[in-house]
Amino acid sequence: MIQTTDIQKLSVFRQKASEHLARLKETGRAEILTVNGEAAGVVMSPKTYDELMQEVDMARSLAMLDRSEADIAAGRTRPMREALKEMIERRGGKVPG
Repeated sequence: MIQTTDIQKLSVFRQKASEHLARLKETGRAEILTVNGEAAGVVMSPKTYDELMQEVDMARSLAMLDRSEADIAAGRTRPMREALKEMIERRGGKVPG
């Protein structure tokens, strides 16, 4: 959750960058940097970024599994060998055997 203390002017961040980076590492929260009162960027610790990207990857994988289960339930599947053969032939390849 973003708190009002997590919103900083870029100029203030630049003046005390070391302090801000230490706080990011300690709290695990991100800071929103503003220019002329508008959000211009987001800064976070590498650990927080890595954790966020892991969550994004997991969410994408789960969404793909949900779509796959829906395809199976709706009968939109076919045997793997048939699909591979079609993909190879579509690219001008020849299927062995």
